[in-house]
Amino acid sequence: IFQPTNGLGKMVTIFADDLHHAMNLAFSPDGQLYLTHRNGVVALHNKNDDGVSESRTTILELKTPGDYPHNGLGGIAFSDDGWLYIGMGENLGVEYTLKGSDGSSHTGGGEGGNVFRCRPDGSQLQHAAHLPGLPLRERLPAGAVRQPRDDVPRGSGDLPPADALGVSL
Repeated sequence: IFQPTNGLGKMVTIFADDLHHAMNLAFSPDGQLYLTHRNGVVALHNKNDDGVSESRTTILELKTPGDYPHNGLGGIAFSDDGWLYIGMGENLGVEYTLKGSDGSSHTGGGEGGNVFRCRPDGSQLQHAAHLPGLPLRERLPAGAVRQPRDDVPRGSGDLPPADALGVSL
């Protein structure tokens, strides 16, 4: 966190450390800070409002032998209707299981990039290509993008994913 200090520069404090392959940050509608890393999503808590995260909650966990930093979980966004969307890269084409906090899961491998959604607490994990009635289903079959990064939902529930190379669908 960077804070001005009476015009004499900036004070720097560390909000959270011990993060491995951190990718993106997003605030939930209620102000909770979420972080994606290669193999998961965590909520970073600052309960005493001192500018330092003293605890974290695992929201999603990716189990896989894939270990390349930039092709696991990455993109993160909250939709207007309260869902948390997560973009996942092609994971070296190896098998994986993405697990939600309630035991819901999705297993795959070799299909390319994916987009998932869950509730902010990690429950009700769903693969976005399997959601009936969502306009996204028509436009985003599994593996449609290699590394979804800019997966920001619109108010309509439609999700315009962009590949890591900036290619929008």
